Amino acid sequence: MISQPDQAAEAYQPGYGAYPPGDGTGARALAEALTRPGPGKRLYFEFPADLLTKDGDVLNPVRADGDSAVGRIYYRLNAKRSQIQPGGDEGRRPPPQRKSKFDLWCAGCDHAVADPKTRWSINNG
Repeated sequence: MISQPDQAAEAYQPGYGAYPPGDGTGARALAEALTRPGPGKRLYFEFPADLLTKDGDVLNPVRADGDSAVGRIYYRLNAKRSQIQPGGDEGRRPPPQRKSKFDLWCAGCDHAVADPKTRWSINNG
């Protein structure tokens, strides 16, 4: 699932000259951008209704158990990298993985609250 929005964000960029907005607190802005008709009147991606929260955020299909910390997909546009702390955001969000573009991540199957090494699985597309 995470590779599909990744590819859609890449397809979005040539039409708008920028990647979709996102600050790493969820993926609602990404979902809104990708489901709005763009140039040529086409959608970049259509999220299944069962993978969206009532607020429009994207659920993590691996851990869609309602836990807000691990039950969502996160997206961050890295255009403002200078504002992101080198070590991440005190463990809440991982540090940027791409030199440019964006990061898209979620807690994976290996996530265990007691083991910080498994805190996030990162997909860099």
